[in-house]
Amino acid sequence: MIETVTLRLYRAFGLALLMSTAAASAQSQVSLRAPGDTSLHGNPSCARWPQIDAAQRETWMRAILVPLNFTFLTANKQAPDRLGALPGLQSGASFIDAYCKTAPNGIAAAGAIQFLEQLNGSR
Repeated sequence: MIETVTLRLYRAFGLALLMSTAAASAQSQVSLRAPGDTSLHGNPSCARWPQIDAAQRETWMRAILVPLNFTFLTANKQAPDRLGALPGLQSGASFIDAYCKTAPNGIAAAGAIQFLEQLNGSR
């Protein structure tokens, strides 16, 4: 029961994050960033994901995964912090790469959420 509630909260938070970034992207017609830059608030498409350099990928993944992981850990007090125990996010980037190959019309955030669910055993 607690796992079900936790998973629902986790997915609701992820969905809210995706919707807010999509709304923010749709509303902002003017960008102060150079073309091709990845915003912490952006949500790259799977078509765009391979073009993003490793440093920007890691920054983006931290921006989306850390708050989602915090939500999971808050709801599951006894759960280990598996994301924090990773030496880096290369495994996350590889997971998103594989996700985007199978869902070319998808978004990187969906792959990131699935990575975190798998990492935490929620999937």
